[in-house]
Amino acid sequence: MKITNDFSEIMTGRKSVRVYDENVKISNEEFLEMFEEAALAPSSVNMQPWQFMVLASDQVKAEILPFMRFNGKQTETSAAMILILGDTQADENNEKIYRQLPLPKEMQDKYIAGNAAEYATYTAQKRIDIANIDGGLVAMNLMLVAREHGYDTNPIGGFDRDKICALLNIDATRFVPVMFLAIGKALEPGHDHFRRDVHDFVSFK
Repeated sequence: MKITNDFSEIMTGRKSVRVYDENVKISNEEFLEMFEEAALAPSSVNMQPWQFMVLASDQVKAEILPFMRFNGKQTETSAAMILILGDTQADENNEKIYRQLPLPKEMQDKYIAGNAAEYATYTAQKRIDIANIDGGLVAMNLMLVAREHGYDTNPIGGFDRDKICALLNIDATRFVPVMFLAIGKALEPGHDHFRRDVHDFVSFK
């Protein structure tokens, strides 16, 4: 359920929360609503390479805990740990996506062929880079959507990717583990923001 549409509050109120109220649960229906909103994020050639794994049961959270390094509190207390994956073979969705465009078939064919030709030139590293960039975009969207729904989050990059993939039966030759997001309601508030002065990192030419 959406709690606020105040974008300023959503932006300024987002903090990285590390300790959550363990009594808070999030329904699958609300997760799907949040993912649908988050997936409005832009992506390279609109291939939408993201996949989400929602790890909400105490059992699976206990199983991943040894591989979460210094992020144990979030793992133990969050309503769920969301693993965001990037698909390096997202171009398999090319036709499915572009057949939905409200365009004549000839135009759809042109886009599909152009996308296929473009992706055919991509190295394995470029596909990984795209998966990480687009995964980051959808992750940021998801953090803001979570705030809209009244939840707190913490993005986590510190985990053993190889062991997580093995544990969760993820094809690591195809899917890039971009990050985990802990989600729930804060039991302890997140730290206040400190940000560099805008003049330190902006230049005009």
